[in-house]
Amino acid sequence: MSQKLPHIDIDIAKVRKYLLPGVIALAYVVGVIIYTASVPHRTSQNEYYRIMTSITILKNDNTTEYGFTNNVIQTSETMVTMPTRTVLQQNTTISHTPRYFTTIVPTYTFPQQEKLILGYTKWFGKMGEWSLDFSHCEHKCKLSTNKSMLPNAAMLLFEQKHLRSKTIPNTLPHQYRVILDFESPGFVFNRFKPTWNNLFNITVTYRRGSTIQHSICQHRHIFEKREIPLEPQNYSAGKTKDMIAYVSNCHSVGYNRLHLMRELHNHNLTLDLFGKCGKTDKGKNDDSRHRFYLSFENSLCQDYITEKFFKVLLSDQYLIPVVMGGESIEDYLQVAPPDSFIHVENFTSIEQLAEYLKFVASDADSFNRHHKWRETFKSVPGVPLPACELCKIAHDKPSLPASDHLSQWWNEGACRTAKLVHSHISSNQTENSKTRSEERSVGQECRSRR
Repeated sequence: MSQKLPHIDIDIAKVRKYLLPGVIALAYVVGVIIYTASVPHRTSQNEYYRIMTSITILKNDNTTEYGFTNNVIQTSETMVTMPTRTVLQQNTTISHTPRYFTTIVPTYTFPQQEKLILGYTKWFGKMGEWSLDFSHCEHKCKLSTNKSMLPNAAMLLFEQKHLRSKTIPNTLPHQYRVILDFESPGFVFNRFKPTWNNLFNITVTYRRGSTIQHSICQHRHIFEKREIPLEPQNYSAGKTKDMIAYVSNCHSVGYNRLHLMRELHNHNLTLDLFGKCGKTDKGKNDDSRHRFYLSFENSLCQDYITEKFFKVLLSDQYLIPVVMGGESIEDYLQVAPPDSFIHVENFTSIEQLAEYLKFVASDADSFNRHHKWRETFKSVPGVPLPACELCKIAHDKPSLPASDHLSQWWNEGACRTAKLVHSHISSNQTENSKTRSEERSVGQECRSRR
């Protein structure tokens, strides 16, 4: 006699309510595990990148489209956007990229994001010598000169001297291009090209009006009032010679600086001239025996005051800078204490200037008056490059549209000719006589101490 199986009353409604969601959840978990295993892992910064959403797509036919994705893969020097599961080998190219697509990428967790600053050109003739120190900055940044890091860079740095239009790379919308120039546009080869308009978001130069006003050559110091003044002293003690100068670029624009120096010498003022344009070997010459340092710039351009001036001010050899440069004396008053220098163009003639220098040389009180500022001011040293300012911009991402009048701003009306009416001081240099050797001389002035 067969045994009857018990009757099981299945409540279909309860199955749908409890079992079905469980099966769906289990399937979802299994699917996530399989999907995660199939997605390429982040093995290095050069291989797999996660960036902002809106990016530029560059196609093989050199046309540009705009897509939306979180994945960017580098192929040679061309940036392309691809769906998540596509992996491209080095030097691979594609014939077409879809205009729009949606992709899901794994989320990576990092500590405070470190922004990459890429030195894209040489810096003063050599690659890898960009002197950016981010160690003391509020934000985290690092420097590289490896161009393969381009897609990871938040900012690209270009020094004007080594910049060529055809080498400026295409960038992503979130990247800044920065142009740096610390030489004057008085020389043709230091001017900005019109083709650079609409390419650079940030300018770093010595001139007011730059995004960041700075100069690696000038080593500008900030002069602050001392809380407690120093005791007065006789700064003229031990002075036996009049003038000294170091000049390594024998060419000048707007006036003839070597001729001006020699004219002062012809008015019974001693002159020791060193550098390529004078005595090549300084020997055992003691600068402290001189009273005046001739800080004459190679061109007369707005805010163009180089390191020769600041080094004299900061020296403990107590020379008075006799200056020729800038748009006017106001440029010097912006950066130096009052009575700390003598400006050539405060005088109507070379003869008048020479007579004043001879008077100061012979009168200790007058000489000491030009050093009185040392007792009431102190200097705060600057830094070689504005690393923290650049790093802050890379993190804060302010809106800085590329300038459409960059070349006009830099080139036009920035430089002048000497105000002294004597023809022998006026410039006898013409722009079309400049040679590449002059360019190298100007470009090396910071290091050769001009």
